[in-house]
Amino acid sequence: MMKQRKETLESTDLSEIPKSDFVYDKKIPRLQLLIGEKNTNVIKESVRSMWHKRQTSNKTSDSKAVSTSSKVEPQKEKDGENKQFRQTEYEDKVIDTIKERNLGRLRIKTPKQGKTKLDVVRDKAKPLIPTYFHSKFKFVAAAKKSGSFIPETLPEVAFIGRSNVGKSSIINAVTQRGLAKTSDKPGYTQSINWYELGSTLYLVDLPGYGFAFAKSDRVDTWNQLTVDYLTTRKTLKRVFVLVDSRHGLKDSDKDLLKILDKSQVRTHVILTKGDLVPQEDLAKRFTLVTDELRQQYHYTEFPILIVSSKTYGGIPELASIMKGFKLRKKPEKPKPISSTTTSTTTSTSSTTTRKTIKPRVKELVRAKKPIKVSPSLNKYLKK
Repeated sequence: MMKQRKETLESTDLSEIPKSDFVYDKKIPRLQLLIGEKNTNVIKESVRSMWHKRQTSNKTSDSKAVSTSSKVEPQKEKDGENKQFRQTEYEDKVIDTIKERNLGRLRIKTPKQGKTKLDVVRDKAKPLIPTYFHSKFKFVAAAKKSGSFIPETLPEVAFIGRSNVGKSSIINAVTQRGLAKTSDKPGYTQSINWYELGSTLYLVDLPGYGFAFAKSDRVDTWNQLTVDYLTTRKTLKRVFVLVDSRHGLKDSDKDLLKILDKSQVRTHVILTKGDLVPQEDLAKRFTLVTDELRQQYHYTEFPILIVSSKTYGGIPELASIMKGFKLRKKPEKPKPISSTTTSTTTSTSSTTTRKTIKPRVKELVRAKKPIKVSPSLNKYLKK
């Protein structure tokens, strides 16, 4: 064995042995002679693992080489946007209103026993919400086709935005109920949902656009359904376009605003998730979005709102705007014709007969002749 090992060592160059192809049967007997069976098995396993790593790294490097060339320009655009965001200047009024409405990341002192920090912030905003939103609130209908829209009887206020921007949670925050279904999964709302508030206003929850956990065909039908609703509805008073305050206006938001601007639909932009961003960044985002909207769109309302459905910051201001669109008088419901009407007619006829009988009796009493008295009695009475 030792002689064979010496002969193989003298006859072979270690530099010629490949680094990654020891698995082949021709190379293994030489390794067994040089190192031994145990060490050759260890090398075999390690070489296999290293070979797989090299293969995966080569694939990823090739894909990166292709993708980096295409990603260079978007990366430059992102860097430019971040630089512009850092350099934006805001007015003192903006940050003062943000602080007054308890928006942005807040540092709250430890509350009393039985209350959380969130309860302390919410208790400040709850009394400012109009009492109108404590009235009866119910789910009316849902539509997945334009032919199944409900009749246009009450004024409507619609909420729309990208998937998972917080449309349903804002409806729940304004009404102080959990009737609108919420989820962390994008694309959870898949139909147009009508909610009736106090029988004088409809709150409409529209499906989100952009990214969603659904098939592309479904997403296309949702988008077409929302466009049909927004452009053809006559009782639609205002469309609240919700935008994430962490990211600002995206291309999908701009496309929607262009469609609504062409069809002359009044919109109001709301920056959501105001509790997740520092107050200075919120002020910068507010100024950037307002400048962009003023330059490009003509049917948007100002000033834009900043809202947090978690802390209720900015919710009273949104509620007061929504209250202005409600119907001033409740619609009168037609009274159903039933058997009670016949009974009422008979009762009215009986009352009329009674009324007519009373004056007749009085007339008879008045028309009575004077009583005749005998002459003897009359003498006595005179005495």
